[in-house]
Amino acid sequence: MDMKIFSVDGSEKNRVTLDESVFGREVSEGTIYYAINNELANRRVGTASTKTRGEVRGSNAKPWRQKGTGNARSGDKKSPVWVGGGTIFGPRPRNYSYKMPKKMKRLAMKSILSLKVKQESLKVIEDFTVESGKTRDLVSILYKHVGNEKTVLVLGKEDAMMRRAGRNIPWLKMLTYDKLSAHTLFYGRKVVLLESAAVNLNGFYGGKQGEKMRADQVIIEPVLTEKTNSMRGSGSQINKYTFKVDPRSNKVQIMQAVRELFKVEPVGCHIVNVKSKPRSSRTKSGIKAGKTTPWKKAIVTLTQGEKIDAIEGV
Repeated sequence: MDMKIFSVDGSEKNRVTLDESVFGREVSEGTIYYAINNELANRRVGTASTKTRGEVRGSNAKPWRQKGTGNARSGDKKSPVWVGGGTIFGPRPRNYSYKMPKKMKRLAMKSILSLKVKQESLKVIEDFTVESGKTRDLVSILYKHVGNEKTVLVLGKEDAMMRRAGRNIPWLKMLTYDKLSAHTLFYGRKVVLLESAAVNLNGFYGGKQGEKMRADQVIIEPVLTEKTNSMRGSGSQINKYTFKVDPRSNKVQIMQAVRELFKVEPVGCHIVNVKSKPRSSRTKSGIKAGKTTPWKKAIVTLTQGEKIDAIEGV
């Protein structure tokens, strides 16, 4: 599937090839529904709470005697029948979040992208950035393509200045190609892909999970710390290198990528999935609690005497 690429000034530039399995597949409305419900459920804080008759403040004394007053019998004023009493079966704090199957979530994202193509509401623009970080500069570019309709801009990589320029535009949402939101994409009237994002989406969602990837996609970057450097120090019998790798990659793909990129012969590979950790950040409104992003690393062992010159001495 070919699609036009537009320049920043709005003129047609050239064309890009989009994967049919991502942008031209049959739309699965059911998976879209479940993906949006999953995201909305995961956003819920679940802090709604009510008090039972045992938690309401008040006396436990019997308001009047059981018989002889003409009133209905009553045990205490905290009864759910009374105004100001406890609540029966009211909401209690709970966790509404749940995990959705990965294959179903991937199908939902591909279905939404295909739906936007069928509706002719998806557009590809050449890569650009807003170096000034000014909102008016970004608005002047987007207005030529989408006017002021509710728009989702998909980036090929994180861009701090682009985020800064767009955070004050009420009709604009920004996503990166590898962190799409089904709710945001589906309810956006216009979806704008940067050229790099369109190409990356072909590889990220195209084909089956575990399909062969390029070596530069498998190995993201070397991990350089005091601990990893000690694994390959001078005179050490251990000859290991640590890399940050693609979450979808396996041991065979990682070892093959090391051979292709660094022209060395690995003899072993150990994979570690690094879990997210609590992290707090200071904002204008105060300290905000959050988590680090989980990632995957591979510890590759080389044959004795071999080394990767590009990493040595760094």
